[in-house]
Amino acid sequence: MNFSDYLLKGKKNLDKRIFFHNELTYSKLYSLVNESYFENHLDIKNCLIGICINDPAKFITAYLSIIKDNNIAIILEKGLPAPRYLELLNKFKINFFITDDITVTNELENNKDYILKNDKFSFFKLNLFSKKKSEIKKRYKYNAVSTVLFTSGTTGEKKGVMLTHKNLISNTSAILKILPIKKNDIVNLLLPTSYSFGLSVLLTHLKAGSKFFFHDSPFVGSIIQELKKYRCTSFYGVPSTFEILLNKTNFLKNKFSKLRFFAQAGGRLEKKYKYKLIDKFKNKFYVMYGSTEASPRLSIINPKDLKNKIESIGQPLPGVLFKLFKYKNTKSFQLGVKGKNIMKGYLMDKKLTKNSFKNNFYLTGD
Repeated sequence: MNFSDYLLKGKKNLDKRIFFHNELTYSKLYSLVNESYFENHLDIKNCLIGICINDPAKFITAYLSIIKDNNIAIILEKGLPAPRYLELLNKFKINFFITDDITVTNELENNKDYILKNDKFSFFKLNLFSKKKSEIKKRYKYNAVSTVLFTSGTTGEKKGVMLTHKNLISNTSAILKILPIKKNDIVNLLLPTSYSFGLSVLLTHLKAGSKFFFHDSPFVGSIIQELKKYRCTSFYGVPSTFEILLNKTNFLKNKFSKLRFFAQAGGRLEKKYKYKLIDKFKNKFYVMYGSTEASPRLSIINPKDLKNKIESIGQPLPGVLFKLFKYKNTKSFQLGVKGKNIMKGYLMDKKLTKNSFKNNFYLTGD
C-alpha cells in the first residue's frame, strides 16, 4: 500500500484544519495529493526529489504528493549553507529539488547544472529545480522506497536511510497502538520534520487526524505559553529539550490543564530529569528509543513502569524483535533489531548496508 494512501484513508471529507496558522484542511490535502500533480503535470515518476520546505502546509502537501506518485522524497535538513545543498544533490544524484528557501534558490539559479521550472510548478508556489535533461540518464527504481532521511555517520558524512512504504506504515501503525494518540489531539511540534523523530510525530498524528501547532521559535522555553494558549494535548522532545526546560525555565511550576501526554526519544535523558518529570506529571511521560534506520521508533516505557525501570529502553514496539550480538572483538554486546519497520538500506552505499546487518537483524551500534 502507498504510504500516502494509508495516511489519508478516510479523510476525503474531513473538513478540519490541520494547522493553526494555515487554512489547509484534511479534505483539501486529500484532494491536492490525489491529483497526481508530479506524474500528470510534470511527467515525474520514479525519480529522486529533494525537498527543503519551511512552510509546514506546503511541506506535507509536497511530501505526500511526491510519494503518492511513486517518486522518492529525499528530505533535506533546513538551514544548511547553500553550497552544502549542491554537494548533497550532486553526491546522491538527485534529479529534482524543491524549496521555499530564498538563499538556496538564489544559489541554484546561478548554478549551471540546474534549471528553474517555476512555470510548471506554480501550483505549490514553491521553487522546483531540475537537473539538465542531458544529465538525467535514467529514472531510479529503488523498489518500494518512498522516503530518504539523512543521518550522520561516525565520520560526519551524511548517510541516506531508505525507508519503504511498508517500513513507514508498520512503524506508524505500531506507534498508534502504544501511545494514546487521538483525533482531537492538538500537538505542539517543536522537532524539525527533516529529523526522523519529528517527521514520525507529524505522520502518526496526521494518520489520527489531529491538529498541529508548529513551534518556530529558537527558544525552547516559549513552548510553555504555547501549550497553554493553544490548549495543546501533547508534545515531544529530545534530551536537550527537557534539560533546557528544567534548567532554564519555570516549566515545572506551570499547570497545563489540557496536556494528556508527552514523550522523549533521541538519546539518553539523565535519570535525575526523568524523576522530576515523573513526579510532576503523573502517568503522562513516555520514554522511547529508536533509530532513523527503524522508521524510527523501536521501544517504549509506559509511565507507570518508568520509575522502576528508569534506565531501561523499554519493551519493543509491536512487530519488533530485539537480539543481542557480540560487539566486534570485545566482551560487550550491541542491540540488533528486526521488523517490517527496518530500512531497506543506505542510498548508494551497498557495502555499508551489508555491514549493518547480521542474520537479518539491523545492528544499532548501541
